[in-house]
Amino acid sequence: MTPNERICALPLDEISIKPFLTYNPHQDLVQGTFPIRLCPKLTQRHIVLKNHSKLRVNLAEHILSDSVIAGIATMVNFSALPPGAMAIAHFAEKLDQRFNCFNSKALLSKQVMGHAISLNSEHLIFLNETQEWLNTVRANNQFGSIFCLEGWKLTISCVKMLWDDVRENYGFRYLLTDRLNQDCLENLFSVIRGKGGHRSILGPQEF
Repeated sequence: MTPNERICALPLDEISIKPFLTYNPHQDLVQGTFPIRLCPKLTQRHIVLKNHSKLRVNLAEHILSDSVIAGIATMVNFSALPPGAMAIAHFAEKLDQRFNCFNSKALLSKQVMGHAISLNSEHLIFLNETQEWLNTVRANNQFGSIFCLEGWKLTISCVKMLWDDVRENYGFRYLLTDRLNQDCLENLFSVIRGKGGHRSILGPQEF
């Protein structure tokens, strides 16, 4: 059996409804490749990135997800990965919560930090802790920093300032961070480009 195969001890009458199982008479065991994966969303395209794949935010969201974090913890628990791999799980967990914080779509959410920012929520404490944590991250390059993390710092500062402004000056009771994007503007530009033959560069006259 390959390392990906699993030995399943099931009643023999279940083999008929589970075609991936076979009975081994020599070992008196039911064997087969178990179809359940720890990280079902991960595919080859998450690992081998092509030019356009590097711009897909959903791929990063899949990698830094609860299922991957739980999968790493499970593999470490069964000694399939070294204990040091838990550092990767903790790092992914931090980023996963930050993704949730900046993609809140409703007042309440089952995801950690996935609910809207409000006066009584813990988002501001979480964002302050995030800024402190990001300030401790150092990159082994000539710049000493990672550009995307610098963008995170700037985004956090902007969201905090925006929340203070709309709450104090406009009476907002909550803020859905999923609305803080430029999708509407990008969709408008896409329509305009489509009417111009999908040219990537439009002059003033074509626009």
